[in-house]
Parts: sequence; structure tokens; C-alpha cells
Amino acid sequence: MIRHFTYIMLGMLLTICARNLNAQITTTKTSNGPWSNASKWDNGVPSSIDDAIINTGNTNANSNGECNDLDIKAGSSLNVGATLTVNGKLNIESGVIFQINGSLVVKDSVSLNTATVMEIGGGVTFYSPFDIGQ
Repeated sequence: MIRHFTYIMLGMLLTICARNLNAQITTTKTSNGPWSNASKWDNGVPSSIDDAIINTGNTNANSNGECNDLDIKAGSSLNVGATLTVNGKLNIESGVIFQINGSLVVKDSVSLNTATVMEIGGGVTFYSPFDIGQ
């Protein structure tokens, strides 16, 4: 009986831990700030398994950065001056200013709204479809 209870508890603990491995990182302030500034994110700087959402404001990726999915919301901007690797999907809403002067690598699909300003002065690598919406 105790062994059965122990296995159940261990299974619950592993489930909880696994769910927390892919935590979503979200911006928490609207002022300018670098990607690598932990105070810009509500759960710290995104890692390769974290989904990142830039809700508003200007974000500068002037040092190498990485995330799983990246969602850039309307009215915000992202300037990539180093290497930014998106291991999952990249979604860019309308009204976004997206400047690439460094290197952008997207390993899954890219969704770009047509009312977005995208300036490319560096290298861009897309591994999957590039969809331009309405």
C-alpha cells in the first residue's frame, strides 16, 4: 500500500515538474530595454525552451538570445543586433517594427502580418514556411 502511494506521489511530482519546464516568459515593462535584461521579463530572460511574448515597448537583442516560440504583439518593436534564435514559431502582429541588423534564425514557421515594418540589414534563416497574413 505504501509503495503504491509512493509511485502515485512520484508520478504527480514528475508531471508537475514536466509542466514547468516550458514556462512562458512575458515582458513586464514598456520602456526600452535589452533582451538580456532579466527585469524586462516576468520570469527572467528566456531560454531555448521558453516561449517569449513581447507585449509592448522596444526590445533590443544586442547580445545573443534564444527562445522557443516568439510572439511580438502589436505596437511593440524588436531590434536584433546580435544573433536571436527562435527554436519554435515566430509570430509578428501588425504595427510591429522589426529590425534585423544581426542574425535571426527561426527553426519553425513564421507568421508576419502585412501591416508590419520589417527592416533586414543582417542575416535571416528560416527553416519552415513563411506566411504573410492580412
